[in-house]
Amino acid sequence: MKGFLFLFLFLQTVIITEAQTRGLFLTSSTTDEYIVSRKFALVIGGDLYDGKPSWVNLNNPIYDAETIGEILKVDFNYDVQVLRNPTSNSLLQTLISYHTILNPTDRLFIFIAGHGDFDDKIFDDGFLVTKDSKPINQDPNRKTYISYTTLNNLINKLPAKQIFLCMDVCFSGAFNSQLKQYRSSKSTNMYSAMSAESYVQKKLKLTTRSVLTSGGIDPVLDGIKGSHSPFAYKLIEGLRVMQEQKTVITGNDLYNYVAMMESQPIIGYFGSNAPAADYVVGITNSSKGKVLQEQMAPPKEKVVHRGAASKIKEGVVYDKYFEEVIVQKFYIQLLSEPSFQELEKSIEKYNQFDIKMSQITINSKLWYRLYIGGFNDKTYAQKQLSILKKSHPSDQNIQASFIKELKITPSSTLNYNTIYTSSLTTVTLKGYSVQVFSDPMLSFTLTKAKEYKSVGMGKTYIEKVQVNGKDYYRLYINNFPDKNAAIKFKNQLVENTSDVNLKGAFIKSF
Repeated sequence: MKGFLFLFLFLQTVIITEAQTRGLFLTSSTTDEYIVSRKFALVIGGDLYDGKPSWVNLNNPIYDAETIGEILKVDFNYDVQVLRNPTSNSLLQTLISYHTILNPTDRLFIFIAGHGDFDDKIFDDGFLVTKDSKPINQDPNRKTYISYTTLNNLINKLPAKQIFLCMDVCFSGAFNSQLKQYRSSKSTNMYSAMSAESYVQKKLKLTTRSVLTSGGIDPVLDGIKGSHSPFAYKLIEGLRVMQEQKTVITGNDLYNYVAMMESQPIIGYFGSNAPAADYVVGITNSSKGKVLQEQMAPPKEKVVHRGAASKIKEGVVYDKYFEEVIVQKFYIQLLSEPSFQELEKSIEKYNQFDIKMSQITINSKLWYRLYIGGFNDKTYAQKQLSILKKSHPSDQNIQASFIKELKITPSSTLNYNTIYTSSLTTVTLKGYSVQVFSDPMLSFTLTKAKEYKSVGMGKTYIEKVQVNGKDYYRLYINNFPDKNAAIKFKNQLVENTSDVNLKGAFIKSF
């Protein structure tokens, strides 16, 4: 048995009982305009772990995640993004990117497969184990883990009204007292009192934060390699079989399909979930479903995929989310792709890295270059390249990568000893701020600034300084006229986080 995680997450989960499902259909209206709802899926699988012996490699997470992603893409027309063996930073960056992707009427199906842990003695919190998480005895403060509280808050704040999370993890029922006490739920026909059409429109209006776990406080199995975990196998079966049985498939339908498993799956909710909410997985290809699909399909011009080729312009450097970034002098050039489709595949493959990209014309043909990092100091860039190659000896692209000096004129630069917001507009600070860290990479500092701001920590600021002839970028959070207020805020940050950067925060005066 392995501490194995399929994660649609979280702590602070409140269980939906049968009594709470009564009275859902008091009114029905088909006169409202249809809600246009795009569908996105983020499926994440972690097979490989650096933190041995605490975290051994697993057999099936990537296979399970890819299979579920393929079903959602092919059968339900989801825009699917796959993350394989992500680090904690790349996973958080990807989740944060959905703040700029999602509209309020969209749906997001998140699937995370890998290791998970729960500590009820010290932290009273669960933790997502990522590829770079260290063994517990080397990291008793859990600085290399992602707490479920952090994930809960981050995902809850995403703009989509409908979000579905799923957890297949040992001891997932120990997340709180309600989960420990809860064991089963009776199956119900959730929309027998109204048409599927009316049901979908009613549910899309409600903020939904649903969580499905594979069991209670007992261990769950990873499964034989190539055969899926037991829970994932049943979930995949349900996604396929119910297409022939139902017009609409919901989160409660998925729970009802897996509810009789020996591990005793549980469904609940978290965050800002509205009473009577239910996640709409999709409309099936049944005869009634096809009619409803046509009525509710988003206009094609409104379905903007991440990374549309038209966004790429020559002479500009972009991050993995296709947003323009400040050009640095040196990059680790990973590869060049002859087509935008190949570029997207490479971005997916190397998504755990701090990826940048640019377009260039060679002999009248467009090429797309993929870089890692971004540096102004060549010596530092070469050091990072050496570390990268040592860490990935079997990756041919990484072994062939090299330092590339870009000749692109920067679209903008940062002045020394000037304060900037996270959107790089200048601002004057007075009084006191909390300095989180100082890093030689602007791209990393900007990423963390946007991350901290997106999860509600407050306003973030960046300052470029020079120390012993080298450039560094300082990250500050908030600005206070009173020193005691700054100290109080800093103490709250330090006491309520497992983030290693925040743990080292201190007061900076201006």
